Amino acid sequence: MNEKPVAYGVVADGRLVEIRYLRKYNPNKDYDLTPLYTRNQLQPTVEMTKKQYNTFKWHKDNLDFSACLVTFQNYNGETRMGIKFDNLKGDLSDEDIMQAWLHPETIKIVDE
Repeated sequence: MNEKPVAYGVVADGRLVEIRYLRKYNPNKDYDLTPLYTRNQLQPTVEMTKKQYNTFKWHKDNLDFSACLVTFQNYNGETRMGIKFDNLKGDLSDEDIMQAWLHPETIKIVDE
């Protein structure tokens, strides 16, 4: 694991007895802490461009989730009725948009 673990398993007598969410390992205890999960495994990051984030944020502040999802689905770079739509959706899946809506702290703004 390259990323620092955020959840550890407490192993006593060779078996998992507890899960702890710790930042530090204390080797003076009479049990072993086994790294289980990183933050990204428990709560994956949703990468958005600044334009995607601004659109998402406006919908979150002013409308509802369904309107936000429809906007990203419609602006996917396709041409319909002779009109070329911007590709706002990019690599975002519907699940990514939902994850960001429920947990905006998972959003990471990346360069376009």
